[in-house]
Amino acid sequence: MSPSWLILADDLTGAADAAAAFARRGFHAEVTWGAASLSEAVSVHAVDLASRTSDAAEAARRHRDAVGRWSAPGRLVFKKIDSTLRGQPAAEMAAVAAGLRDAGRPSWGLLAPANPAMRRTVRDGHVFVDAAPLEASATWAREHTYPSANLSMVAASAGLRAVTLPLAELRGDESAVRAAFDSAATSGRTDATLLIADAETDADLTRLVDVASSVVPGFFAAYRRFRQRARGIRTSQSHGATSRRRREARWWRWYAGRVSASGGVPSGGARGCGRAEGAVGLVRRSCSRRAGHGGRRRAPAPR
Repeated sequence: MSPSWLILADDLTGAADAAAAFARRGFHAEVTWGAASLSEAVSVHAVDLASRTSDAAEAARRHRDAVGRWSAPGRLVFKKIDSTLRGQPAAEMAAVAAGLRDAGRPSWGLLAPANPAMRRTVRDGHVFVDAAPLEASATWAREHTYPSANLSMVAASAGLRAVTLPLAELRGDESAVRAAFDSAATSGRTDATLLIADAETDADLTRLVDVASSVVPGFFAAYRRFRQRARGIRTSQSHGATSRRRREARWWRWYAGRVSASGGVPSGGARGCGRAEGAVGLVRRSCSRRAGHGGRRRAPAPR
């Protein structure tokens, strides 16, 4: 049985992007915002908490409230973060950990923000863009929250304890990787903890998922390349890269059109294929074909 997921994002684009990664693999995914309720029939719930421009305290409050409201036994929590650390990821991850602790669940998470396809990697616990430290990038010059892109320092700014998994250990014997997971899990019994994982390739991220499928963290905090591999049990990619990019481009053209037509907030439509106001259903093509009442159709998520 596939697990249920709760994805918490700091903006609508991130929530939709996260949900699409699951929908492409056949999951019934849904994007919600505001006070919309979550449907029990949906296995992947992506919630836009609109905290990207909030201060740390407000961002934390929204995330802790969301965990208290929507987390449930058996529902895995995925905190979608920006791979260049924009917004308030540390405060939000600490709030997720606190919310899970309130619910009697493990309060440690796996932090893996690398996105190799975009040349964003993590080495020695530090974020790099195009092989240079994130602090040297134009993105950091335009917008940054922290004085450094050292992930242990970022975690410490919100009171999170850091356990690191260097690249050499990740690529070495699996027992060393499991030892790092076990160390974070032990720390998470008493302190909010992050296991900060280095990664420079998709193979590195796949290794993390392989271990995380048996030593399950309280929550995951990552960007797209990790998320595309994480569903509790790893899935395979059935389409070539070029075909996948074309499908993604078509999906995003549809999504942008819905946002524009609805004045900035996409609306629902198809019966049985998602929610109405406050949500967009991301479903497979078969559901799209069933939809048609009211002159609206669900867009097929790229597969």
